[in-house]
Amino acid sequence: METIKDFMTPIQEYLQPDQTFHEAIFLMNKYRLNTLPVVDAGEKLIGVFTRSVLYQMLLTNKKMDTQIAPFIKEDIGTISENISVEKLEEQIAVSEVGTGFVVNRVGKPIGVIDKADAVKSFLQKNQLLKEQLKWKSLLQTVIDNSYDGLVMINESGNTIFLSPSLVELFDLNEKEVENVPIESLFPHFELTKSLKLGSLK
Repeated sequence: METIKDFMTPIQEYLQPDQTFHEAIFLMNKYRLNTLPVVDAGEKLIGVFTRSVLYQMLLTNKKMDTQIAPFIKEDIGTISENISVEKLEEQIAVSEVGTGFVVNRVGKPIGVIDKADAVKSFLQKNQLLKEQLKWKSLLQTVIDNSYDGLVMINESGNTIFLSPSLVELFDLNEKEVENVPIESLFPHFELTKSLKLGSLK
C-alpha cells in the first residue's frame, strides 16, 4: 500500500534562524520550493520561511545579509510520517502555507508535500484502493453465496480458485484442490479442451 513517503519530496537541507536572506534565496532556487523548513540546533522543525515573505523583504529593500529569524512563520502544522489518509486530508484542507512538511517521531522534517498536486494524487490513489477493496468484498460475498459452481484456472490449466459451492457439490477437499490440473478434478467436462476451442461442446 502506498504511503505519504511515496509522494513527498525528501528534504535535504534546512534553514536556521541565524541564516541570511541571501541563503534563503539560494535554497529556494536550488530546490524549487515556495516554502523552506526552519529548524533549531537539533534539527527539529520550528517554522517556515515562505516565498511571500521573501517578496516582502525585497520590496522593503532588506539587505542580503539580514537574518531570517524575525521573518519566520512559527504557527504551522506538521504532518506525521505515519499519518492516515483521512487525517492528511483534514490537515491539508486547513493549511495556510499550501505546503505540508512531513516530520519523523522526533520532529525532524524529512519531506515536503505540495498541496496542489502530490496530496491530490495521494488521496485519489487511496480512494481508488478503497473502491477496489469494496468491490473485492462484494465479489467475495457473491461467490460465497452463489449456488453455481465457479472455478478459476491459470494458463497452465491448474486451479487458482474453486467456489465453496463447487467444492461441496463434488465433495472435494479444499486443501487438495489448490494448484492442481483441472482435468484431474473434472475429467468428464474436458474444460482445458473447451478453453482452447473457445467454447463448450
